[in-house]
Amino acid sequence: MSLVSQAVHNGGRLVIGIIPGALTPRELTGETVGEVKVVADMHQRKAEMARHSDAFIALPGRRSEGSRRYASNKSRNG
Repeated sequence: MSLVSQAVHNGGRLVIGIIPGALTPRELTGETVGEVKVVADMHQRKAEMARHSDAFIALPGRRSEGSRRYASNKSRNG
């Protein structure tokens, strides 16, 4: 995601990263781009992302990402 966020930031757009506090030591390992909001857990992360977003995109990632996209779609669609 760093390449995407850097490109968006370089294009003059707002970048907000939302991360659960438990992941910050492992995931924030260098310079950040834009604003970083630390939240309590993944549920609060999803709520904050929805509050700040106009749209969502899914990019290929780790194997566990597919299950997260499915869970997110399932919770939105009932």
